[in-house]
Amino acid sequence: MPANQIPNIIKKFLCQYLLIIKFVLFKINVKIRITVKIGFTLKIKNIRKKLNKRVFDAIQMYVCEKSRIYVKVKLRNVRERFTENKINFMCAFFQKMRITNNGNHKYLEFILDFFDELKDDKDIYSALMDKKRVYLQNLQVVIRYEEQMKKSNIETLILQGVRVPFISREDTLKKIEIIDRISFAVFGKTEEPTM
Repeated sequence: MPANQIPNIIKKFLCQYLLIIKFVLFKINVKIRITVKIGFTLKIKNIRKKLNKRVFDAIQMYVCEKSRIYVKVKLRNVRERFTENKINFMCAFFQKMRITNNGNHKYLEFILDFFDELKDDKDIYSALMDKKRVYLQNLQVVIRYEEQMKKSNIETLILQGVRVPFISREDTLKKIEIIDRISFAVFGKTEEPTM
């Protein structure tokens, strides 16, 4: 393939949007536009995002030194800014949960995912309990399905119109345990499951 055709082939396959890079290919100067992925540019913007002063102080005071960078990065990558209720909750969360390097990160990750789904943060405890009720309902569906599986095989259940739940029992139990642990730590209470 002749050297003068290579730039046309490269231009044809690359998207032409954000960056212009100059490079030498077979001693020919070529300008190519390359797409910078949106996710990458969002991460770059998050580097400049400042944490709330109270949340930052709580991290400095209550999070172990090895986990501080991880926690700050996770908080910078949240989609929306924290409201006053979320800031108060996060300060209490870091004080009571004592995030260390031995697996406590799952609690932080759960809360940040929970905050992304949360529409109204006026009562975070009630929202956590609502989430727990949803997980308990999912667990009941799984238990009911497992009992039906003991009585008949999968083909019979499908013919009867029973839907196979795509819910992991272990994952659901872990999330319920995480909600209970966070509720006890931050609010000092949790609701008992009613099954």
